[in-house]
Amino acid sequence: MYYTLFLTQPMLKFMPSNEDAPNYDNNTTLHQGAQPPKAKQSRLHRCADLLHEGDITRIFRALGSFLLVLAVVPLYFEYEARDLERQIANEERVQRQLDRETAIEEREQRQLYRKVAAWQVLTVRAPGNSGKIDAIEYLNAMGEPLNGIDVSVGDGQAGVWLMGAIIPKAQLSHANLTNAKLKQADLSMSDLRSANFSKADLTGANLNGADLSNAFLHGTNFTRANLIKADFWKADARGANLTNTNLMNANFWEANLEGAILTVANLSGANLWEANLTDVNLWEANLRNANFTMANLTKANLTNADVWMVDFTKADLTSANLSGAISLTCDQLQAATAWEQAYRDVALACGAAIPKIPSPKKIVP
Repeated sequence: MYYTLFLTQPMLKFMPSNEDAPNYDNNTTLHQGAQPPKAKQSRLHRCADLLHEGDITRIFRALGSFLLVLAVVPLYFEYEARDLERQIANEERVQRQLDRETAIEEREQRQLYRKVAAWQVLTVRAPGNSGKIDAIEYLNAMGEPLNGIDVSVGDGQAGVWLMGAIIPKAQLSHANLTNAKLKQADLSMSDLRSANFSKADLTGANLNGADLSNAFLHGTNFTRANLIKADFWKADARGANLTNTNLMNANFWEANLEGAILTVANLSGANLWEANLTDVNLWEANLRNANFTMANLTKANLTNADVWMVDFTKADLTSANLSGAISLTCDQLQAATAWEQAYRDVALACGAAIPKIPSPKKIVP
C-alpha cells in the first residue's frame, strides 16, 4: 500500500486538473491512438489579460518618447562640440593672421633698419672698402635709387673700394664716384647718366647696355671692359683709357673723346656721329661698319685699323694717320673733309699728294 502511494504521488503533479482537462461530450469520438489537444487556449488568454491589465502600449509609448530624447541629446552635444571647434578654428585663423602681420611688420622694421645702416656706411667718406660693397649691393638689390650719392674721398686719399661689386641695373645718375675702384664690377644696364667716374678704375667691368649719357669720364680706366651697346651720348671721356674694350654697337653721338686711348678696341657698328676724336689712338681697332659722320678725327691715329664699310661722310681727317688701314677705299676717303691732309698709304693717293708723316720729336736730355 505504501509502495503504491509512493509511486502514484508524483504522478498527481502532472495530471491535469478538472479545470484544465478538456471537456469531451458524448458525441466526441477519439480515434484509436490519437492524443487529446493541449490546453493552450487558457494560457494565451492569461497572457492577453496580463498585457491588457499592464497597459503595455502606454509603456511602449513612454519608452518611445524617452528613446527620442536619448537620441536628440547626443546630437545637441555634438552640435555644441562642433560649434566649439569652429570657434577655436576661427580664433586660430585670426591668430595666424595676426602672427603673419606681426612677422611682416618685424621684417619691414629689420629691412628699414638695415637700409638706414647701409646708407650710413655708404655715404660716410672713408677710403678703402669699409663695408661699402655689401652696403651698395644690398641697397641695389632692394631697388633703392642711388641717384646722386657721393662716395668720393678727400684729395690725396685712395678712392672708395667697390671692386667686384654686383650692382646691375643700378640707379646711379648724378652720382659722384671719382677715383672709385670698380674693377670687375657689374654695372650692366645701369643708369649712370651725368655720373662722375673721373679717374675711376673700371678695368674688366661689365657695363653692357649701361647709360653713360652726359657722364664725366676724365681719365677713367675702362681697359678690357664690356661696353656693348653702352650709351655715351655727349659724355666727356677726354683722356679715358678704353684699351681692348668691347664697344660693339655703342653710341658716342656728340661724345668728347679727345686724347682717349682706344687701341685694339672693338667699335664695330658703333655710332660716332659728330664725336670729338681729336688725337684719339685707334691703333688696330676694329671699326667695321662704324659711323664717323661729321666726326672730328684731327690727328687721330687709325694705323692698321679695320675700316671696312666705315662711313667717313664729312668727317674731318686733318692730319689723321690712316697708314696700314684695312679695307680703306678712295670712296670712303673722298666722302670726308680734309682727306688730302691725312697720312695714308701710297695706294690710297686717290689723285692727291700724300703728306709726309712727321718724324717723332727727339727728346733732348
